[in-house]
Parts: sequence; C-alpha cells; structure tokens
Amino acid sequence: MNFLAAKIFIEIEGAHSLKDKRSILNRLKACIFKKFKITVIEDSRQDKHNEAVLGLVFASLSADHCSAKYNEMISCIELQGFRIIEEIHEAHDWHE
Repeated sequence: MNFLAAKIFIEIEGAHSLKDKRSILNRLKACIFKKFKITVIEDSRQDKHNEAVLGLVFASLSADHCSAKYNEMISCIELQGFRIIEEIHEAHDWHE
C-alpha cells in the first residue's frame, strides 16, 4: 500500500474577511471531496483571510496512482483560480 501526505499553501483572492475565506474554502474542499474522494482540512494560517494551508492524506495500491491523483488534484485547485504558493508532499510505500 502507498500513501501520500501533503500540505498545500494557497492564496485566496476575493476573500475580504475570515467569513469569506471559510465560504470559499468550504466550496473548494467539497469539490475536492466530490471529485477525488479526499477529505481536506485547513491546517494553519486560520487567522489570515487571504491565505490557507490545506492538509490531506490518501492511500492507494500503486505509487503511480498516488502521484497521478495528487497532480490531478493540484491542477484542479489551480483551475479553480487559486494560486499555489508552496506545496510539500511526501509519498510512502508501506509493506508489512
């Protein structure tokens, strides 16, 4: 089994308050869950209305599938108009 853990730092344009940010992030998280079946959390920078750090972990039987799914998810985030400031991800192969 393979799994990938990631932190994705994004810029949120159009959010003028923390309430706006929460609404925008909830739509993004719902879209990612619907398309990829991955739950995303807001990891840090919760006090900044124009930035967010998304955290996620998912598993797959194939390392190639993990990588492809992650890259597709990054593209999806960018296509929705978010600018990715930084991304940190680490893939692991777990054998018993």
